[in-house]
Amino acid sequence: MIDQTAGGVDNNGEGPGGGRVGRVGIAVVTIYLLGLSAALLYCLIVLWPHLPSSQAGSPGETKAGFQQVADTSLGASSPNPSPETVAIGLFIS
Repeated sequence: MIDQTAGGVDNNGEGPGGGRVGRVGIAVVTIYLLGLSAALLYCLIVLWPHLPSSQAGSPGETKAGFQQVADTSLGASSPNPSPETVAIGLFIS
């Protein structure tokens, strides 16, 4: 009696899937995956877009800029903001 799998190949332990992977194979695949991960991480860091130094500011300057935008969008620059302006500002921020 011939023992055949669905593909019509007898299961005698030869060919792909015929046995377990040895220690050397595991080590090679591990080193390959670690190297690939390191290379991808390096590319991610190098290719990530940087903020130009002219736009970078101290945290206080950034907070003041955000506050100015928020005040303007909420109508704080006008003495009597209309309810529509305030409502629109609430949905924007």
